[in-house]
Amino acid sequence: MNEKKQKNKDQSFNNTMMTFKPLLSGSLSTSQTVERVLPQLKVTVRMDNKDWRIHVDQMHQHREGIRSSLREAKGLLDKLQEDISKSLEKVGSREKYINNQLEQLIQEYRGAQAKLSQVKECYHQASGGVTERTRVLAEVSEGTTGVGQQHVRRRSEVTAL
Repeated sequence: MNEKKQKNKDQSFNNTMMTFKPLLSGSLSTSQTVERVLPQLKVTVRMDNKDWRIHVDQMHQHREGIRSSLREAKGLLDKLQEDISKSLEKVGSREKYINNQLEQLIQEYRGAQAKLSQVKECYHQASGGVTERTRVLAEVSEGTTGVGQQHVRRRSEVTAL
């Protein structure tokens, strides 16, 4: 397998030399030719991705990158946690203060609600009694109207006789 790679490299070199041979055979000196051709030359070194040492080095680099990112993130997260804790303490103390300030008003409000409930209950009982009495009154009024009409009819019958 190494022989194939070497043959490919040799063939690639020969092809490159054949490309630049006309450039080298001119009347220019070698150093001038090299200077003129140098920007066109590209050297590529291919890394063998299967080389385990490269992977180990990459793993070490990534591990160090992760550690440094973790240090930075941990510091920021700790600061954030501290800020949130302080804010929660402030909110808790303000809540206690407001509750203490409003405690008397809350007690008065609850008392007023209880009184309102009692008054509503009394009103419903009284209005229920009034409704019943109004119904009885209407019946009695109908009865008296009927009796009055009968009395008027009898009187007119008696006077007509």
